[in-house]
Amino acid sequence: MQTCKVGSSSYSRKTNYCKRHTYYMAKSITETLKQLLVQEGLEPNERVAMNWLRGTIEQMHGDKQISPTKMLQDKTEAFRKFPGKMYMFRYVPKAKDTLPYYDEFPLVFVLKPHRTGFLGMNLHYLPPKWRIIFLSRMDSLRTNDNLDDTTRLRINYELVRDTSRLNIGLPIIKRYNYTHVRSKVVLIPADEWSIASLLPTEKFMKSSRATVWQDTRNKGLQ
Repeated sequence: MQTCKVGSSSYSRKTNYCKRHTYYMAKSITETLKQLLVQEGLEPNERVAMNWLRGTIEQMHGDKQISPTKMLQDKTEAFRKFPGKMYMFRYVPKAKDTLPYYDEFPLVFVLKPHRTGFLGMNLHYLPPKWRIIFLSRMDSLRTNDNLDDTTRLRINYELVRDTSRLNIGLPIIKRYNYTHVRSKVVLIPADEWSIASLLPTEKFMKSSRATVWQDTRNKGLQ
């Protein structure tokens, strides 16, 4: 075994894997993974790419959490929240003392903005395997294939509720109030949706990931 350097992280891999890839000293894990996808000839949001990302991230980081604070620092603040776009932020709910658990760093597709906050789907509440499935099922809802500032999902609560293949999104719909946001809200570009979804940046308070994900399964994942 030898250690391969990826950005500021290191991990053990078989020698032949290290020889197949050129690792860039990218400033962030996101940029590093985007470069590796290019080397593999994979499109960011294709299902085969997401499966590759899941395996690679697990081999790079194991069960270790990637700092969500660092990810927030690396992104530009989004002052408007558009339906069908992905955002990340730090959040402490008003009912934190009575909730069984909550995610301190939600990764959310906005469904409906409103004056005091927004309704959205926090992908962190889905196990990684189901994040891939859910993103794949929503692929046809993209406004275009550019994966740029013009790309979003044509999605809302009613569509998730009434479309059987999207029903797995129902247990992860949450309401967020701006008064309880504790950081800047950053926009995740469309070409980083799959990477951001699979990075272990969730930070569940008062419970473990395994417990939260099992609860999500019990609420509707079959």
